[in-house]
Amino acid sequence: MKYLDTINTLHTRGVAFSREDYLFALMVASGEDVEVAYAIVFDHQEFNRVVGTEDEQIYLTSKRQTALALLEQQNIKMLKDTFDEEHRAIVQKQALNLKDFKFSGEQTVQILNNLLKSRIDDIDSASVKDVVGIIKSLTDQGALEVGDGGFSRHFVQIFPKFNALCIECGKEFDAMRGLSAKCPHCGQVYTWMQDEQKYIPQPTKL
Repeated sequence: MKYLDTINTLHTRGVAFSREDYLFALMVASGEDVEVAYAIVFDHQEFNRVVGTEDEQIYLTSKRQTALALLEQQNIKMLKDTFDEEHRAIVQKQALNLKDFKFSGEQTVQILNNLLKSRIDDIDSASVKDVVGIIKSLTDQGALEVGDGGFSRHFVQIFPKFNALCIECGKEFDAMRGLSAKCPHCGQVYTWMQDEQKYIPQPTKL
């Protein structure tokens, strides 16, 4: 987010910040270590003097607690949250432009879970419209894998049961269409042939 846009956005929320606050929060949101960001922005002359020397690590360690305390200030936290949200929006937009990439059902669920979590974390800006828009974009670009995404794996198929007559011992037993069966009385095995849609008795072992 641009500097002036950030000023206007947070001004409407009653948040004031300095140029240094903006740079510090931006650097931390971009992944910089808090002590390094603090030293560069608020103590740049001393930072430039010790960087690359044997005193560098001692100096940075001495700035860490001050940097962490600054990061807990409300205006800095809101600045960082604004940058984090903008970063997520950019990543999501780029992800939706991967026209040659196929998302599996599981990956799509993960994407939506991550999006929903980010919306819940910032409940004031949460919107069902955002989620629906992402689903529509994925569908329009053909980025959703054809199929149920593994949905059917959560169910067990129950085959219909019927009475069968064993050709070996002449007794009845229950068999299920589509599955091989074994006579519980004499042990005769019957193999289900899917192509022929019938049972074939197996030779009795000697």
